[in-house]
Amino acid sequence: MKTTPPRAQAPGLPGSFKPKWHFLFATWTLLALAFTTQYYLSNKGAQIPRTLLTSARLAFTEWYLLGLLFYPTLWMCRRFPIDSLQWRNLAAHVLAGLAFAVVHVVAYVAMDHWISHYTASLFESVQFWLIRRFLSDFLYYWTFVLALAACGLYFSFKDRAYRAMELEARLSQSQLQALKMQLHPHFLFNTLNTIAELVHVDPDAADRMITQLSALLRTALEAPNVQETPLSRELEFAQGYLEIERVRVGDRLTVRFEIDPETLSAQVPNLILQPLIENALRHGIAPCERGGAISIRAQRANGSLTMEVLDDGAGLPAKPRDGVGLSNCRARLAQLYGEDHRFEIGPNQPRGAAVRISIPFKT
Repeated sequence: MKTTPPRAQAPGLPGSFKPKWHFLFATWTLLALAFTTQYYLSNKGAQIPRTLLTSARLAFTEWYLLGLLFYPTLWMCRRFPIDSLQWRNLAAHVLAGLAFAVVHVVAYVAMDHWISHYTASLFESVQFWLIRRFLSDFLYYWTFVLALAACGLYFSFKDRAYRAMELEARLSQSQLQALKMQLHPHFLFNTLNTIAELVHVDPDAADRMITQLSALLRTALEAPNVQETPLSRELEFAQGYLEIERVRVGDRLTVRFEIDPETLSAQVPNLILQPLIENALRHGIAPCERGGAISIRAQRANGSLTMEVLDDGAGLPAKPRDGVGLSNCRARLAQLYGEDHRFEIGPNQPRGAAVRISIPFKT
């Protein structure tokens, strides 16, 4: 099914930007208080100075009316965003600014006449105040517009940053899922090869191995999207895998678990131990006629969980090279923990190889 990518939205204020009325009310009140002080002090030396009450009446009338006119200005900024710098939008705002100034002056004079019971003509007062206040009110409108445009740019930047983070997280999750799914056919291919060898040599052993493989696959596929699992569950899966291998190698394999009980609830990458054990079996134990032992360890220290898979087999080759399992482990650890992990492969003493993983301890 073909899907159409969503169209990019035009820059401007998002529809979700709805300033809280109580926040705006507090803003206009604080501005009115500030202008009350300014009006009172600036007119104190006049022949007929304003009283504090008169200054407050002028300031509160002015700013509460501006507060009411803020909402149509907000609608204009959504309808005609100036971010796009289109002449149509700029012209619309110029006309809206003129209307804003006229409406504010008329409403201000009407309120002042009603509160103060002036005997002068309302029409003459409007003419007088239009001359004195028109330009300042026009500038108030553009102050609101530019402030809202700045908010629009901020929300647009914030939205792009969020979308980039969300895209990166989805990409990382997809990469992790692909790496994890890569383990299933790799593990299945090797196990089926072993079963194919046993079918002709030991049919009963092959039958038991198929039963163990079925149970193991059921466990692996129960939670395909889970990237981390408790260590206790990971150890159960490792034990199931070792049971399959025991069918093939018999008494030539000895397994030891040295697990600190405190670590059993720690979160570890799902299916992280199986490829390490498989690597130890195929490259360490299998080449030795005498067989060998594998030790699986886990301990907590200094806020980190350290897991080790050690064998006393053939040891590391002269030029060690990561196969599918080990390279997969490296990639998954890098995706999940970044630089906050260690993955080391080295010799085991007195012989064999050791793989150590250190990740942050978390439950």
